[in-house]
Formats: sequence, C-alpha cells, structure tokens
Amino acid sequence: MVAKTNSRQTVYTGYRTTVPGGAVTTSSYVSLQETRTTEVGPGDNGPFSVERITRKGGLMTGGSNSGANVWSGYPFLAQASDSFMVSHLSMPAYSDALLASEVLKRTSPSRSSIESTVSGAELRELPGLVRDTWGLRVSNLLKEIRYSKFMALKAAAKINLMIQFGIAPMVSDAVVLLDFQGLVNQRVRELERLRSRGLRRTINLRRDSLTYQGNVQSLNSNIVSVSGAVQKCTTQNIRGHARWRVTSNFIESDSDLRAQAYKSVLGAYIDPVTVYNLLPWSWLIDYFTNLGNLVDSSRNGFDMTHDTVRLMTHTKTSITSNQMSHNVTSVPGFRVTALDNTRESKSRRLASATLVARETFLSGSQTSILGSLAVTRLL
Repeated sequence: MVAKTNSRQTVYTGYRTTVPGGAVTTSSYVSLQETRTTEVGPGDNGPFSVERITRKGGLMTGGSNSGANVWSGYPFLAQASDSFMVSHLSMPAYSDALLASEVLKRTSPSRSSIESTVSGAELRELPGLVRDTWGLRVSNLLKEIRYSKFMALKAAAKINLMIQFGIAPMVSDAVVLLDFQGLVNQRVRELERLRSRGLRRTINLRRDSLTYQGNVQSLNSNIVSVSGAVQKCTTQNIRGHARWRVTSNFIESDSDLRAQAYKSVLGAYIDPVTVYNLLPWSWLIDYFTNLGNLVDSSRNGFDMTHDTVRLMTHTKTSITSNQMSHNVTSVPGFRVTALDNTRESKSRRLASATLVARETFLSGSQTSILGSLAVTRLL
C-alpha cells in the first residue's frame, strides 16, 4: 500500500483599533489544522489516520476603560500564543491482539449465547451446591460468628464462591432464555447475510474518559485583564470491525439454517471450546490472558473464515473556560467569549488475534473471587 497525506489549515484574525487615529493592530491564530493520511490499495476499509485541531473563542469585543482601544473579536494572549495547545490527557493503552481476539469472539456467527453443553456437564455439581447452601443458612452462620471470626470469614467466602460460580451463571442463562426466540431470529438474519453476501459487524470495545478542572488563571494581561478557569476533557472510543464469509458450500435450506441457528445460540457443540470451558481453572486463565477469546473465536460451525480485524480509535479532547471575568467596568457592551478548543485523533488499523497477556486490572467481582479462594485455602 502507498500512503497518501493531505493537509489543510485556516487562520482566524481579530482587530484592535486605537482611538483617536484609527491605527489597526491584528492578532491571529490557527483556527483549523487537519492532517489526513490514507493507505491507498486494493479494496476498501484500509488503514487511515486523521489529526484535527479546531480553536474557537477566547475573544474580546468592545472598548477599554480609557476609550483608547476598541477590540473586534481580538484573541486573548493565551489563545493567540498557543498557551492551551490541545493535547490529549493520558488514556489507557490496550493490546491490539487482545482487542482483535475479542472482536472475533463477539462477531462470530458460531458464537454461543448459552454454553448448554458446558452447563449440562456442570449440573452434576448442583446437588452439592444446594447442600452447601443449606448448610450455611443464616442460623448456622451466626453460630460460626460466635464460635470464631475466622470460621465466619471462611463461611462468607464459600457463600461468595457459590454465588459467583453457581447461582449467578444460572440466573444469567435464565435471563438469556427469556429472549431465546429473539436471539435465534437475530442469528438467522446473520446467517442469511453470511450466505448471501458475507457478514460485516462493528462492535464497541472500550470507552474511557478523563476530565481535569484547573483553577482560575490569567488569560489576557495586555491593557485588559481577563481571567477564567480552564477545563480539559478527553474521551476515547475504540470499536472493532470484522468481515466473515463462507469458504465452501453453505446451508441452502431455510429449515436447516434455523436449526443451525438454534444450535449456535445454545452452544450445543462438543469441540475444543467445550473442553476448554470445562477445564477447572480456565476462568483464571481468562483473567490474565486472551486464550479464552482465541478458543471461542476458533469455533467454526459453518465453514467460514474472516478477514483481518480492523480496530478504530477515536480520541477527542476539548479545552473550555468558565468563570470568565474582566476588569472593563466603565464601558457598556464589552464582552469576552470562552475558549472552545478541540483536538480529534481518528485511526483505523489492521490487527491480528494472537495470544497476549491481558491488562492486569481486575474487576470487583474478579477480586472478590480471588480473595474468597485465598480465604478458603488459607483458613
């Protein structure tokens, strides 16, 4: 592929007129600066990047206290001197390989909404779950508390594990079953698109934001004093795009297509995905790697393949000012406009799904599970 770059720029100019005499002074700043880079090659959906900075506001209009100066959309010193050049606040960095594996798992036409085969195999643990839950009923737990705080802590840890691994998954599956027919109908529509022209899906992966609120500071000190508090806010959105297509003869009968849709939604397979999910500690592996996503994305019930995953990142930062004030008191109609500066960074890039370590930030649920396991093993 050949990279092609285009740029454009516009400049804003404000005016200050001296009275008497009419001498005019100008002040300018770049109000729009954009650079777009595109990799030109066969097909569409290729890599590209866009950097765009827009700057508005930060202007004075009206006369000075002495009447010797009249401003017409004249920029503050801080705006004209790029004191608030827009840069992004620090955002979390994610592995492209990790995100690509998640895209393939969540967009695959073979993905399951319920792993019925795994759930069926785990039903053998249900009697023990009921027995343990009954054994840890409130009256017994109160006795444990009176007997030993350590024993009570261990009992609470067991209850948490039963909720996380027993009750919560069953409730989640029950909620999915409430809309089972709707899920099947949606999957049928996906398979029909896959059969006719290929399936294209775009999903949201991550959304992050960070805001910084500054203190009141000077924005202009030449002849007129202007001050305000500057706020900076950055948001980051990451999306993934995958295209699936069939590689051989596909299901022709509509009845067979619906039957396969039922099977995929239920996860009624016996394959490497099933084996992996039945491994005792596979959930712990998934906490720290993307192996589970890679295994799930390898499920292929329809003789299909996918193109290289595309990841799209949109980062936007805005700089605005509030609590605006100035020292012009004797001239009516003098006004200032707040800063309104923005930077946008957009990119689309190719990403391959490979085995990588996952971000080490655990959720509250994951932390509670690991803590409960530690308590039950150590006490």
